[in-house]
Amino acid sequence: MNQKFKKVLKTIGVASLVGVTALGLVGCGVSQGTYQALGTENANQKTQIDSLKSDLETAQDDLGTANIKIGSQAVEIADFQKNQTENEKEIAKLNAQLAKEAELEIEAENTYILDELAINAEFTETFSDKQIKILDSKVEFDDEEYDIEEYVFLKATPSTNYGDLGADVLLPVKEGNYYITTVIDGDLDVSLISEDKSLEFKFLGEDTKIIDWDVDKVTFSKGTPYTLLEGETKEGITVVGVGEDYAKIKVGEESKKIFEGHSYKFGNIDVKLTEVLYQPYLSGIHQVDVEIGDDVEFTVEDGDEYEDDSVFEYRISPNNIGLVLVEPYTEYDIEEDYKALKVGDSLNFPKYVGIEFAGLSEEDISKVSLDLVNKGGLDYVRAKGVFTSGMEDYEKVYINAVGIYDEDLNLLGTYVEIYNTQMRLILNGANIELNDFVLPLDLSAISANAVDVSGKDVKFRNDYGIVVSNPEDSVDDSKFVFEIPEEQLTCSVKIKTI
Repeated sequence: MNQKFKKVLKTIGVASLVGVTALGLVGCGVSQGTYQALGTENANQKTQIDSLKSDLETAQDDLGTANIKIGSQAVEIADFQKNQTENEKEIAKLNAQLAKEAELEIEAENTYILDELAINAEFTETFSDKQIKILDSKVEFDDEEYDIEEYVFLKATPSTNYGDLGADVLLPVKEGNYYITTVIDGDLDVSLISEDKSLEFKFLGEDTKIIDWDVDKVTFSKGTPYTLLEGETKEGITVVGVGEDYAKIKVGEESKKIFEGHSYKFGNIDVKLTEVLYQPYLSGIHQVDVEIGDDVEFTVEDGDEYEDDSVFEYRISPNNIGLVLVEPYTEYDIEEDYKALKVGDSLNFPKYVGIEFAGLSEEDISKVSLDLVNKGGLDYVRAKGVFTSGMEDYEKVYINAVGIYDEDLNLLGTYVEIYNTQMRLILNGANIELNDFVLPLDLSAISANAVDVSGKDVKFRNDYGIVVSNPEDSVDDSKFVFEIPEEQLTCSVKIKTI
């Protein structure tokens, strides 16, 4: 409680007690002077009480003002905390946005987009370091430098109308039509490669050492190198003793004498003794160079699997080494192990670089429907959409063997433009043509690029990108709906480092 407020209450209590005492003295033999003196004192006390009451009211007002101020400050604090929370949320949102932008920027740096690929048309592309971050460098061998480059080759056909997928577009990739190869300058005689003259370069993005190259067969040495003194331990490998051309190596409880240039597998650990330094005199150095790994030294031939159950095999010839796809990614069935690529699917070389099918370009779509009607006692094909003839637009036109008419059956000619597209709806003899779609005037069939597609029971997309609703049902109902892009649709493929 406010100290001033407490003091006022205490004073009022004392003054009241004095007043009551004075009144009690009247009629008890007290002199008139004393009575008057007490009366005067009582009046003074009353004045003091009134003053104290005023002070009390002021104190109460001050207390109310203080409480209001406290309440206002509490509201300000709550507003501040709310604003702080909102600011923290906004900062978190901005940080997430910045992280996403950074991720997209990195992806853009590592990605090349091959676009404007025609639907149902084969393309062939060879990618190099000009498009993506793959090898284009120099390799040193026998004190000479030679050019070394990587290439990725892809041949494929973006395709539509895969069974139940209908108008979806896929990217089938045949075996042999997708490979990566490292090409070494032909002036380098790979037959000279040996353990003493190894060839070191990056293969599939990893440091690699080849210690033998025999036409279509190479031997890799891929262990991690260490230099160890006698008695030293590294990666669980202990050099127990060193001789002139050997070392005794211990892994766990197993020990083995390994000669220089040879290796031994301790369980899953392969140890190769690459060099021995043995000084037999007193205090001479006893030291070994070893390579340690899962498989320190291994040989592969052209046609060998990259690894167990891999879809890639080695492709090796003099001065060329790479991987080639050997499984057909050409079908799309839930039971197939290797499926044609849908939009967003990737096919990657191990831990390095790969392709992603990015799908169709995006364009505004206009719809046109065709059905049969009788108007003025005559049969017509009615077309709904937005059409242009001359300077006029029409939402409906009517077609018979003579021509195309407006709603009042005024002849417009033998074609109309389809608004917001590059297409025309054309009367050609007894047929209606829309791009490469052809329909008779009784709407009893439909063909695309001279192939009858009347039996298709899902959406059908032609090479231009126009989609027609279920042709089989459309023929049965004598009613067709077309989705027409503003411009011809194309596909794109991304190639990117992983």
